[in-house]
Amino acid sequence: ITYIFDKKQTQDQNDPYWACGYMTRNGTGSGYDFESVSVDCRFSARNGGWQDNLDIDHEYLVKFIKEGKDKLSVEEYKRLCDKGYIFDDKLQVLTAKADAEKSIYGSLMRLCEEKIPISEEMKKFSKELDESYFQAIKDHYPKHMAKTVRAYMCTDRIASGVMIPRVTEKLLEANVLKPLTDIQKRAVFSILFYS
Repeated sequence: ITYIFDKKQTQDQNDPYWACGYMTRNGTGSGYDFESVSVDCRFSARNGGWQDNLDIDHEYLVKFIKEGKDKLSVEEYKRLCDKGYIFDDKLQVLTAKADAEKSIYGSLMRLCEEKIPISEEMKKFSKELDESYFQAIKDHYPKHMAKTVRAYMCTDRIASGVMIPRVTEKLLEANVLKPLTDIQKRAVFSILFYS
């Protein structure tokens, strides 16, 4: 993985490495417990960003999964279709049933810790990446803020949302991934855990 540091970090959606995320949502109490995470970047085609990433969207999805489309109101079903979360009565969002023995919260973190081994080489690369990023940005902040900048902005950069468009780009170039269809782009980089 090659990571290029831009000295000027922007929130410009025209930047090919811009990402909005991780947009997390969770809910309980409605009878539809869930935890979700989404990331927007140039490979996704959602509208509205975090402002339109509503808890009710995920409640409707869980309702659709558990009870079927006939239990959704016309407005609920339309919302899921408009968001691209369902198409032709099929889920377009990656979903996982959470472990009933554990809290729904933290499901994604537990899944990653249990299923994704991290090699010593990757851990070393991650530390080098964090240090390189710190060196690239530290002069943009007052010296007395160095520890805070390092802790808040330069820890686990490899897990940052901005890595998603970079890694996706490389996987597409290597033909490991195929370009997404217009339908897939509306729900890509979205994961829903439900109980």
